[in-house]
Amino acid sequence: MTREAKGVVDAELLRGYSANPPYEFGSAVKAWKAMQAAGRARTDFAGIEPGSAVFFDIPGFPPGHIAIYAGEKDSAGNPLLITTGGKANKRLRKESMVQTAREWRAKILGWVKL
Repeated sequence: MTREAKGVVDAELLRGYSANPPYEFGSAVKAWKAMQAAGRARTDFAGIEPGSAVFFDIPGFPPGHIAIYAGEKDSAGNPLLITTGGKANKRLRKESMVQTAREWRAKILGWVKL
């Protein structure tokens, strides 16, 4: 599934962007809080839609992380995410949400339809 970019900027997601890239990180956690304030944040993964952003809070890494739901689930029923980064694995990859959280000892905050 592909989506056409329409040039629309997501105002809540923008609140997490860095003011000084590449010298400082943006913040997934700030973007998540903006999504909550706007009433867009969801924590019920039963209705997650393909292309939705999944937010993580990572201990010791204040910016947190955002991955994208691939629209698929693994054999255990966990959402599969398109993600990058991590301590040992920096490449773009598809992995389960549970695996991403476990690798970083992260708390899954929830998701937002973009």
